[in-house]
Amino acid sequence: MRQALALLLLLAALPASLAAQDRVESALEELDRALANETSLASPTRDALRGVVEALREERRNAPAGGSSVLEPLEALQAEIAAAPSLARYKAERGFPRLRFSGDFRYRFEASVDQDDRPDRYRQRVRFRFNSEFAINDEVTVNARLVTGDPDDPNSPHQTLGSVFDKFPVSLDRVNVVYRPTWAPGLSATLGKFGHDFRSNPVYGELVWDADVQAEGARIDYVWKGDGAIERLEFRAGLYVVLESGGGDDAFAFVGQAAGVFALAEDLHLAAAASYYHWTDTTPDGALGALADNAGNVTVDRDLDGTIDDYASDFGILDAFLALTYDGWSIPVTVSGEVIWNHRAANDRDLGWSAGLALGRDKAKGDWKFFYAYSSIEQDAVFSPVAQDDFLLQTNHQSHVVGVNYMLDDSVGLRLWALISARDTLGTTATTDSDDDQFRIRLDLNISF
Repeated sequence: MRQALALLLLLAALPASLAAQDRVESALEELDRALANETSLASPTRDALRGVVEALREERRNAPAGGSSVLEPLEALQAEIAAAPSLARYKAERGFPRLRFSGDFRYRFEASVDQDDRPDRYRQRVRFRFNSEFAINDEVTVNARLVTGDPDDPNSPHQTLGSVFDKFPVSLDRVNVVYRPTWAPGLSATLGKFGHDFRSNPVYGELVWDADVQAEGARIDYVWKGDGAIERLEFRAGLYVVLESGGGDDAFAFVGQAAGVFALAEDLHLAAAASYYHWTDTTPDGALGALADNAGNVTVDRDLDGTIDDYASDFGILDAFLALTYDGWSIPVTVSGEVIWNHRAANDRDLGWSAGLALGRDKAKGDWKFFYAYSSIEQDAVFSPVAQDDFLLQTNHQSHVVGVNYMLDDSVGLRLWALISARDTLGTTATTDSDDDQFRIRLDLNISF
């Protein structure tokens, strides 16, 4: 702005015969319009000032010999203007250097067929997530994320199309503060509502904890990175608030994980993790909030009043996996195995396991990745309110998932996948299913930014 004011003063001091020329007047009008709409030297202002300088230069060339010279100070002013930063650069370098945005969009076509006691369903769905991150200083970061979907359904941010054009609900599914002390590299502490960032099975890793379920409470993480046989070690521990009640006890989950990545050879890597989830009383003092989200665990009527009021089992879940990756070929190959055990189950339906295979990668344009996994999950092996909801059954199932990803661009991908599941054991509830397979087929367009 001070360059513009200096130019205006300089023009005012010119002889009237010069200022009256058409080119000068036109340039002045352009400068006035730009200055009226700009608060700093953005591109329109810079262009207008350059126009004035060029007009005055031309006028100077045509002036008679001996006229007063204004060319030298104007050329100096033009050089200063050219070196001035644009408004966009000013904002990037000085205005908001600590604020970052990211997000993703998904468009999904989904078919669910041969469902137990339900008709076939075909639907289109969308998901949009927008994340902001503000670094207060070099150690403290505040994060928040907006997401579509039913705020009362923690397992899914997807919104189904076809509600007579109603608007989509949008809510906060993450809001937290993260402390990463500079005096302890690799250590971090998180408070608030945040992603459950445990290392998971790389072929299919949502059997115990759905990736869409955001934890609440506190967690401490430590990550050590090496350059030898031990490439990475990770340790995590958290206290998650499950249910808070003003008139009784609360429900919590104590979680922990130890994980690592190891170089067995130049092109052979092993990823391994062992996680533990200890859920306290999930219906403290008769509170039924967690019971309302049950998706297949065994339930009971403890006070024999004819109403279900508790889970039959407690939940102390051990989840461990190994994944071996060979990347010496043009197509990386990963094989994985996972074991799940609820050692606090009140029955013998407490085990789960999975085996999977993945070929390829899906990181950049032109990449493709094929994946397949088979899983067997007994009824009380997992805590169903936070387990995956991709299959038509959350627990008590034997299932296959098979699919392929293809990257149309570095940030645009297609995924075609099928999920096939059948009941592991029939319960006492009447059903037409027996051991028949139920199918879910999805085509996803994923865009990240």
